Amino acid sequence: MSSVTDDTPEHTSKDAASGPEAAFCPLKPDCTLPVDIVLQSTVDGSLIGAHQKCLENFSDGFPTSDSVTPSLDPVPLSEDGDTLKLLMKFMHKQRYPPMSGLDPSSVFELGEAAEKYMVYSAMSPCRDFIERSVTTHPAMSLCYAVKFDYPSIANSAAPYTISTSLEDMEELSKNNHTLLYAWLRYREKYLVASEKALNPAPYYNAKGHIHECGRWSRYFDLTVADMPRTARGLIESVADGSFSLRAYSEHAEILNPCPEWKSDISKGLLSVPKFSTFLSRRVAFAIPVASLCDASR
Repeated sequence: MSSVTDDTPEHTSKDAASGPEAAFCPLKPDCTLPVDIVLQSTVDGSLIGAHQKCLENFSDGFPTSDSVTPSLDPVPLSEDGDTLKLLMKFMHKQRYPPMSGLDPSSVFELGEAAEKYMVYSAMSPCRDFIERSVTTHPAMSLCYAVKFDYPSIANSAAPYTISTSLEDMEELSKNNHTLLYAWLRYREKYLVASEKALNPAPYYNAKGHIHECGRWSRYFDLTVADMPRTARGLIESVADGSFSLRAYSEHAEILNPCPEWKSDISKGLLSVPKFSTFLSRRVAFAIPVASLCDASR
């Protein structure tokens, strides 16, 4: 006896069996408004019942109710079902869900959808949550901030992305070459400044000879005893405000008369421009990302 295997995806067969008319509002049973439009996720096939007036009143990204022909044929949207259901909860006259109870990845997905469909009631709490997440999810925060033009968030997140790989940045930014080029230039500036802060730069005297300073070892040991010893640690200390020039000047008398070294150490990390300034600088020609990657190694 032969058997027939149903290879239709589980969500597709389930939704097809229930049909668009079975789609319900995510706020059911609290919401009693009639469902007059059905949204369907192209990611997982989920069907979400919605209300055209709510879409019109709470968003600038959906068409007005009088500009479309009434129909319950599913409208395909590129977000997953959970994100769409959560977004709909911000498009009713009710208390909105708290961000604190959500997984960070869900907030980032919701933030993307809110910006895309201009759902202002969800945009603000998502932005505030992401602004508080720059140290825990720096690369995701940076990509979100650049995509939706939040320069203050980008500037706060960028220093914490220095150790992120180019491959991860490519994936998170969806190969946004404007962001990637700005980030590579920004990272290089910080790495060079950190190198100067961690290692003595060669100093040439008036005769053009390298000046060997026997005081450096003692000064270095005393100064960095309680400071980060890696580029990443130094950069993040600048970002979180714990970096202080006082540490470099406390034993400065040991280096005299070697002001050049002291100047490089004390000023380098604090002279790196904000990340947003790298985005505003126009590039006159295109440079392949692969070449930039090679150049940064």
